[in-house]
Parts: sequence; structure tokens; C-alpha cells
Amino acid sequence: MRRFFLVLALFAAPAAAIAQQATPATGSKHPLTLSELLTWKSIRTPLVSDDGKWFAYILAPNEGDADVVLRPAAADGKEMKFPIGEPPAGGAGGRGGSAAAPMALSGNGRWAAFAVYPSAADAKRARRTRRTLTNKLSVVELATGTKRDFERVRAFRFAGDKSDWLAVHHAAPEAPTGTGGGAAGAAPGGGAAVSGGTILELVNLAGGTPISVAGVGEFEFDESGRWIAYTLDARDLIGNSVQLRELATGITRSLDAQKVSYRRLAWIDSGDALSALRSTADSATNDTSYAVIGWSHLAAATPTAVEVTSKSAGIDGGLVMSGDRAPRWSESQNVLYFGLREPRPPRPREPQGATQRAQQQRPQTTAYDP
Repeated sequence: MRRFFLVLALFAAPAAAIAQQATPATGSKHPLTLSELLTWKSIRTPLVSDDGKWFAYILAPNEGDADVVLRPAAADGKEMKFPIGEPPAGGAGGRGGSAAAPMALSGNGRWAAFAVYPSAADAKRARRTRRTLTNKLSVVELATGTKRDFERVRAFRFAGDKSDWLAVHHAAPEAPTGTGGGAAGAAPGGGAAVSGGTILELVNLAGGTPISVAGVGEFEFDESGRWIAYTLDARDLIGNSVQLRELATGITRSLDAQKVSYRRLAWIDSGDALSALRSTADSATNDTSYAVIGWSHLAAATPTAVEVTSKSAGIDGGLVMSGDRAPRWSESQNVLYFGLREPRPPRPREPQGATQRAQQQRPQTTAYDP
């Protein structure tokens, strides 16, 4: 109600008084220049820890290097600031982190993680010399300010609300992150590998030896932080699978393994059910066929496995599985939601002998030496 009366007071003020306040004194100010406008700093990606004890944000100009600021809510707390280079435009952080988050706070309120980009000067120099640069990840223990860095990072995520586990997905050596920030849809650490998965590093920030898993394409923690699911993605499809690892025990089991690609891992919002897409490229039809796969009650001795294809009962009208939507379980774990689409038209078949005739009619190249 107080804000309502303030707005009325503002609009009720005499127009002449408002104009007088808005008119700068002669000679005391000058119009903004472009260079001054580019140096204006703004707050990006503001975050508050789940316990309300920490506030974090990125302080960045329109162009140039930025800083991450970590501020305690307590009156006598000490603010921490870390340079992070020049971040790309856009991006959003969140609790736990995500594939495109430049910054995240752990659910237990103990850690902050943020991407560190090349500086504006280094990026400009790299573009001029056509040299590639990579991004890093910094993790800060909020209680002590101790910082730990990880090289060549393309994605990261904290596990659950109370866990000290952090997953760090590294970029492939043959596919560095670029020279000025991630590509569209990429993680804060930069672009994805040209083909095949890369190293996933599982780190218990409270102590212990990091665990490295090679050839990982996607990864997802469940909400409780008990499990991490990930796909193995080899260039030749050999060994591809969906793996499930229990973080406390280190026990890993394969949920599905075929010579196909696995995409769009998704956990149920609250529970122990997982879903994914199994994809197979069909060069004859110029299309990709998908199968929806899922597992419910993974904590049980015998989890329930489900597979749905375009030939399954109830899929009619000539529709096929869509790869644009991740399948999701209902809260009761007895319904699996997924997308359907119309199949793409088959590729036109060339008449027999057309390729050979085209090669015969191709003009010949003759060398002439005067």
C-alpha cells in the first residue's frame, strides 16, 4: 500500500518541478559518450544461498572484464571479489548449476562455483593471432575463502541440496572453448567436443580423491544427490550406454547399452526415476529414429524398465518419437510423458545409373602448357 501512495505522489507533482529536477545545471554535466557507456557496470546472475547466508552476483561492464562478488548476509561479514575475465552475453546461474550457468551456489551453502573466461585483452589478441583459448572453473569455500581451479571446463553441477559433490565436465583437447565465451547452448566453459564424449571429473569438495570418467556425453544428478547418471558417448558408438553411479558407495551399474546414441537424460523432480532418449541415425530416410527409455524405483532391488518406440501399442497415426523434448516421469512414477512428431519424408531415390551418367558427363580438366 505504501508503494501505491508513492506512485500517486510522483504523478501528482507539478510538471514544472519535475522538469526542473531533470534539467542539469549549465556546464556541470556533459552527454554520455559511447566509451563511458561501455564501462557502466551492472549486476548479473544474482543468487542467494538456500540458507540465506550468502549473496552472490557478477559485476560486469557492457564490454570488458568482470568480477564475481560473494557477500555474506551477516553485518560483520567480509565481502570477497574474484576477477573472471570477459563473460559472454547472456547466461544465468542457479542453485546447483546447470549446463549453461556461469555461476552456482551449492545446496548446502558451503561452496560457490563460477566460470572464469579469458580477459578481454587476451581474447582480442587470440582473435588476431587465431589462437584458441579455454575457460576455467573456480570453486570457493565460503567459510574460508579458499579457491580451487579446474582447467578446460565446459559444464559443472553441484549434487543435490546437502551434498559436497561437484561434477566437472571438461572440454576435449581437440575442441577448445573458443576465444571469447561459449557458443550458443554451450556450458560456461565453452563449446562441446567435435564428436564423442569427454572427461567427467567427480569431486568430493569435503575431501577425497577425484574420480575421472572418460567419454561422457551428458550427466545429471538426482535431486537428493545420491546418484549421478551419465551417458557414454564414443565416436564409433562402441561402448555407448547409460550408467548410474551411487556417490556414497561408488557402485556403478549399466542401465542400457547398445551401439546407439543416448540423449536428454532427465530425473524425476523428486524421487528415483530416470528417463532418456535412445537415437539411431537412418541415412536412407535422412531422419533420426528415437526410442524413449526409462527406469522407475531405482532404489529397489529390481527397478522397472520401460521402452517405448513408434511401434509400441497406443502410438498410432504414423507418429514417431520426438527428439526435441526430454521424456519425464510423473510424480507417481507410473506415467512417462514424451513428445511425438510426424516422420520426415524419405529422401528421393536416384534412378539406377544416374550417378554413373553424371560422372561421365562431368567436364574433363586438361592441362595446357604453352
